[in-house]
Amino acid sequence: AGSVPSHANTFAAFTDIFRHEGLHGLWRGVSANMTRASLLSAGQLTTYDTCKQVATGAGWKDGPRLHLLSSCLSGLVAQLVCMPADVVKTRVQSGQHAQLYRSPWHCLRCIVRD
Repeated sequence: AGSVPSHANTFAAFTDIFRHEGLHGLWRGVSANMTRASLLSAGQLTTYDTCKQVATGAGWKDGPRLHLLSSCLSGLVAQLVCMPADVVKTRVQSGQHAQLYRSPWHCLRCIVRD
């Protein structure tokens, strides 16, 4: 259930992108990707520590159960925080939408508007 790859290998993809879009094409979507990674890390790290502090303050003992709860909650929050940026990143980096959006911010505005 998929399509045939448009390139034989990664090097062929890089070469094709560089030939058709120049150096700029190889970096398309990097700012959206950095934004997504920053939001994911911020959401995950802050939630994990906060959850552990709140739980230990409520009497939970430090152990596997506390770490599992903190990890699950931090993963959920991280995904919720970065999901909008993930959609923008995917659209900006996708060859299908490259001509529609001038920048990640333009992509976000179009998504919100529509």
